[in-house]
Amino acid sequence: MIKTLTTGKNALEKELPLLTEDEFTKLAEYARFLRWSRIDIDDEDDDWADAPLTPEEEEGLRQGRENFKNGNYLTLQEFRERMACGE
Repeated sequence: MIKTLTTGKNALEKELPLLTEDEFTKLAEYARFLRWSRIDIDDEDDDWADAPLTPEEEEGLRQGRENFKNGNYLTLQEFRERMACGE
């Protein structure tokens, strides 16, 4: 157990010495989660995933659906071969 740890928060400083090693591990995991969730909320770089499709993307989807309906699509083997070649 930790005998002295100063946080500046009296309520927290009263509780910390009473925690077990396992509870400290859980507390550290939760603290990492809190920091991660704060960073994720403040990070505006991930907004691209919710952006509307561009006209080119919409056309590509439309064309892909049309090709599929017409039976014009790659087999799994053809897809794997193209991906392996970097096409």
